[in-house]
Amino acid sequence: MSRTFIFILIGCLLAIQTKAQMTNEGQPHSWSLKKSRPAIDYYLMPKFDLEKQKKVDALNDATGMKPWQFGYEHTVNYGLNNSGTWTTLENGDRIWQIEFESRGALTMNLVFDDYQLPAGATVYLYNPKTKEVQGAYTSQNNNADRMLGTTLVKGDNIVVEYYEPKAVQGTGALNISMVVHGYRSLKGYPMEKAIKGLNDGGACNIDVACPLGLGWQDQINSVAIIIVGGSGNCTGALINNTSNDGTPYFLTANHCGTSGLGAWVFRFNWDSPVPVCAQNGNSQDPGGPYNEVNGAVLRANNSGSDFALMELNSAPTGNIYYAGWDRSTTPATEVTGIHHPRGDVKKICREEDPVTALNWSGAAVWEVADWEQGVTEPGSSGSPLFNQNQLIIGQLYGGGAACNGTNDNGLEDNYGRLDVSWNGASASERLKDWLDPGNTNVLTHSGYNPNGPGIALDAGVAQISGIEENYCNVDSFIPEISIRNYGSDTITTVDIIYDVDGVAYPTYSWTGTLLPNSMATVVLPTVTASAGAHIFNAKTITPNGALDSNVVNDARSVPFFITLGGQSVAYSLAFDCFGSETSWSISDSASGIVLYSGGPYSNNFSSLDTFKEQFCLADGCYRYTIYDNYGDGLDGTSSFCGRSGDYWIADAVGNELVKMTAPSGNFGDSAVHYFCLPLVINGQTNVNSLNELNVYPNPTEGMVSIDFALKESQDVQLELYTITGQLLEQISLGNSIAERLELDLKQYNAGMYFIKLRVGDQTYAKKIIKH
Repeated sequence: MSRTFIFILIGCLLAIQTKAQMTNEGQPHSWSLKKSRPAIDYYLMPKFDLEKQKKVDALNDATGMKPWQFGYEHTVNYGLNNSGTWTTLENGDRIWQIEFESRGALTMNLVFDDYQLPAGATVYLYNPKTKEVQGAYTSQNNNADRMLGTTLVKGDNIVVEYYEPKAVQGTGALNISMVVHGYRSLKGYPMEKAIKGLNDGGACNIDVACPLGLGWQDQINSVAIIIVGGSGNCTGALINNTSNDGTPYFLTANHCGTSGLGAWVFRFNWDSPVPVCAQNGNSQDPGGPYNEVNGAVLRANNSGSDFALMELNSAPTGNIYYAGWDRSTTPATEVTGIHHPRGDVKKICREEDPVTALNWSGAAVWEVADWEQGVTEPGSSGSPLFNQNQLIIGQLYGGGAACNGTNDNGLEDNYGRLDVSWNGASASERLKDWLDPGNTNVLTHSGYNPNGPGIALDAGVAQISGIEENYCNVDSFIPEISIRNYGSDTITTVDIIYDVDGVAYPTYSWTGTLLPNSMATVVLPTVTASAGAHIFNAKTITPNGALDSNVVNDARSVPFFITLGGQSVAYSLAFDCFGSETSWSISDSASGIVLYSGGPYSNNFSSLDTFKEQFCLADGCYRYTIYDNYGDGLDGTSSFCGRSGDYWIADAVGNELVKMTAPSGNFGDSAVHYFCLPLVINGQTNVNSLNELNVYPNPTEGMVSIDFALKESQDVQLELYTITGQLLEQISLGNSIAERLELDLKQYNAGMYFIKLRVGDQTYAKKIIKH
């Protein structure tokens, strides 16, 4: 496959308006005029090739990797200065009107490429036949890029009416760049017969008001349908940050688009009041006014995990929720998706088996092998995937899942991984700067309800910390539990029950003062477990000595693994320019079980990225495999950034177990290395030849001393390497038993280096930091 280079220029982001929603009140000023109104300037949109559009849509719908198209875009250029009809009122105020017709349209909507209203001015949209009204749009919808996308008006006629008070006459700007003919309904109405074949599935979808949605109302309220660029739709969700301050960050898929966001419309709470639950039937449009926000600015995006994080131009009002998240690398034991398929009202789906981490179509994803209830479809792109703790772990990238009557087709879906999206080369390519502004470094974070709790007595476990994913030669730890008051009553006592794999520990009774919507950290007694895989579970019960009014948020769980009788192994992987091509695994060479894996990673064309990790491996033999899906390994000599990568694994005393051997890093599409612990050389277990190796001062400003003492005289060689494995200096000492050397690092840049002492066929390594 060929590489695709995407360069995104993000300009200075100006101050965001405090509100960017329709007022959903009033009516067009012209409707109150007693005198006869003049004929409105009228434009009939030309016909378009619907059959050709159907073929394009069918191709896009097959993968779900583009926004679901519901409308045809007519490019126009009509504004206050070149078209429309002006009417001056008796008091000097003015009204500007223009009408569009696109025959046969189910819906019509507009995109303004220049929108800047003065105080007191309004814009209304209405259908002159049905009198349906949407608006008013006001100066509170002004934004930095002066764009605005409108909501949809049913039918094939739409009138735009701009009202301008005399005091601000001539100061407004309004220009229409797009008139959208809706040929597939975004509102759940029956399709035109001519195009019903494009959207005749979906009977296996489950409305969020069905029993499957019970206990998920907060997460449901975080999800919104997006009108993308006027004519397409995706899905996304509000996501909380560690400040819990209601900053309207919105997570969706990168492939939904990242330009022209000022014209995007985000509709919340679009749920059918009469649910249809995986059966033939029609969900209902709850009707307007809709809870919509107009416009957003891009904060971060990356194709390596197909995420885009936006900040909405205003915080939505009403029943909304900022979802929590989990950036750990541990696969969820079960998952739930909430989404808007094919422009329909909100749906929910559930998979009760663990997800799998893999690379799919150039991105790091969690694979949902086969939904057990419900499904996703085109238009669900960007929708959140929640784990068993109701936390977001990714957003929908694509896949083959779809309905087959009232059943799904048994195919998979793939969600860009939030743990991969967390890190990147800069703030514009990663989530952590935005979702963790205080740099708390937590792996999980709970959601936030800006409307406050709706239940009186409601305690729960917000997150579990103090537990590592892997322990090396450690069989005990001290868990820390964050309990949260989700209710409106102050909590002074709560019991915490906890266990490992169902084996319970004594109940812990907490006392204190926990105000509504606040959290407290509880340090539990030490927990001990045997070697192997385990699950730690914690649950709150009996707040204030009474029954909890909402048990859904009471419990959380965390998996962990203990290795005893092993040793810590250091792994380093220095990337070439294309981290998105690289993945790797370490498996048990006897059983083939994959113990550790990673990738793909983010591309970085400007600076070196190095992945470092510590693994715990028991005594035995292992297989390390590294993959490159382009086929040139870590060779960067032929690319425009001219930087090759490297990899190496060392044991606890610095012995090299694995090292890159391919010239220029070009190992093709994969390379395999076998190694054993303890290190074996020439068929014999390695016996340490070294009595002493000291490197000091460390860190150093320049001069560094190396002292070593051997058990017996042997040939010795000293080498200095960069972090990427480039050999800088090499000194042969001949036959030695002890010596003191000095190296001058003043000529080298600040950073990390490796000093390696080769004694016969053994290698010892020390890291050194140069300031």
